[in-house]
Amino acid sequence: MKRGDVLAHPGDYQPTELLDVRFRCLPDASNPIRHNQEVKLFLGASEVLARVRLLGNEMLKPGEEGWLQLELRQPVVAVRGTITFSGDLRQAKP
Repeated sequence: MKRGDVLAHPGDYQPTELLDVRFRCLPDASNPIRHNQEVKLFLGASEVLARVRLLGNEMLKPGEEGWLQLELRQPVVAVRGTITFSGDLRQAKP
């Protein structure tokens, strides 16, 4: 086991590399979220690089909200209908 792994009965959960989320960019955010931006996703104890796919917009400015898809570089376990996206989206540094 490593940081971010989930311990469960076999077959209870399936890891995924795509997450569809309703996202609100905080009003005091220093930068907007842009389509195809690479970010760090903090989900539970996991820290995963992801690419943002904005659905219907090219950018979400501070204070705006919208649907986006996160394309993860490695699979995570996320449960539909629970608050799993309670962490942080931060722009990944090259």
